[in-house]
Amino acid sequence: MNHYEAQRIWLEAVERVKDRTLAPTLWRALEAGSGVIDDGDTFVIGFPPSDSPMRGYLMSSEHRTTIEKALTELVGRPMTIAVIEGTTEGDYAAHVKREEVAEATRRASMERKHVERMAERKWEAVMEQCSRRFAKLHLRQLPQVRAQFIFETVRIISDAMDQIHSGDEMDEIGMRAMARTIEKVATITDTPSSVIAMELVKYRSQKGSGK
Repeated sequence: MNHYEAQRIWLEAVERVKDRTLAPTLWRALEAGSGVIDDGDTFVIGFPPSDSPMRGYLMSSEHRTTIEKALTELVGRPMTIAVIEGTTEGDYAAHVKREEVAEATRRASMERKHVERMAERKWEAVMEQCSRRFAKLHLRQLPQVRAQFIFETVRIISDAMDQIHSGDEMDEIGMRAMARTIEKVATITDTPSSVIAMELVKYRSQKGSGK
C-alpha cells in the first residue's frame, strides 16, 4: 500500500474512530495525523514536527485499541499502529534507520553490561578463593606465613587478570573489581593495599621478562 492509499484508509479510519469515541482532543490528534504507509501488519501514522506532541493521544491504551480495530476493518487483516514524526515514506525510512541504530546501540550496551557483570562475578570468586585459603592457613598470625600467602595470592590475582580479561586492556570496571580483591587481601593480612598492588606489579613484570 503506497502513501496515497494509506492516506485514504487513514481518513476513513479517522471518521470511524470519531463515531466511536467522544474525545475532542483525540479527534484533533487524529485529524493532524496522516497515513504514511502500510508496512505489513503495521500501519504507519505520521505527524508534522509542529504537531508531534499530539502523537501520544493515539498511543494511549484507551485509544490505540479503537484505532487499530478501525484500521483492521478497513484493511482486512490485523493491524497495529506506529506513530512517527514526519509524513512521507522517506520520513518513515529515516525513522526505521534510527530505530535500527538505537536497537543496535541497546544490544551493544546490554552485551557490555553482561560482560561487565560476568567479570565482576569472577573477581568476586577470586576474592572468596583468597579468603578461604587464608582461613585454612596454619599459624597465619606469623609474618612469614602471611608473606607466603601474599606471594601465592599475587599469583592467583595475576592468573585471574589473564583469564578474566583474556589479554584485553582492563577497563575501569575490571580495575575496580581487581582493586576490591587486592583490598580484601590487604585487610585479612593486615598489609597496606599498595604493598599488595606493588607485589602484583613486580610479579607481572618479572613474569613478562621471563625471570
